[in-house]
Amino acid sequence: MKKNLNYYLNLEYTIRLKKNSDGSYFGEIEELIGCMTEADTKEEVFEMLEDAKKVWLQVALARKINIPEPT
Repeated sequence: MKKNLNYYLNLEYTIRLKKNSDGSYFGEIEELIGCMTEADTKEEVFEMLEDAKKVWLQVALARKINIPEPT
């Protein structure tokens, strides 16, 4: 099976969510180092994190960087 962008996008990665002191939210994907974002609401952070994950994976595939899978 070819592991392309769609393959990785359909995996269930571990999301960490933290509420900041100002009420905004910080989110990151644990397995994809550096894949993170911040937003005013939980809904926005999850939406933005999906965009960040897609870009992270596109860059990793283009540069032939090893992409970890969820554990």
